[in-house]
Amino acid sequence: MIEKWHQLQQRERHLLIAMAAAIGILLFYLVVWQPMHDAVTRGEQRLSSQQNTLEWMRKSVSRVLLSRSATPRSTAKVSGSLSQRVNRSARDHKITLSRLQPQKDELSVRIDQAEFNSLLAWLQTLQRQRVEVVAVDLARDDQVGMVKVRKLQLRIIE
Repeated sequence: MIEKWHQLQQRERHLLIAMAAAIGILLFYLVVWQPMHDAVTRGEQRLSSQQNTLEWMRKSVSRVLLSRSATPRSTAKVSGSLSQRVNRSARDHKITLSRLQPQKDELSVRIDQAEFNSLLAWLQTLQRQRVEVVAVDLARDDQVGMVKVRKLQLRIIE
């Protein structure tokens, strides 16, 4: 190989050296630089995503803690069946129940008309009595501040 090298003209030797340098730079770029650059970019994207998730979780935790501290832990009037709890607390909040329909361990409630703020207060009272809202379907009433509860699905929290 050395003998072949010495047989080449000076101009051919320079071209071969230049070509070898270009191939070496290309190999370095393809084998070392580009994979490292791609890995760093993916790592930065993952870090950004994880930081966004962490920020969301921190906000969610603070919201949950605020809602827990805002909800009194009192469990007054917790005795009785689900329908008894619902009837008693609705009467206390001056809410007229149109229909109560038991469904296994749940209770489906319909209210033709209720003041929205009273409804919210009633639902908070139910929550303190360990009654969970499973599903709710509300509709706006013709009167301002009033709503219709098409379906309110409740169950006791064990």
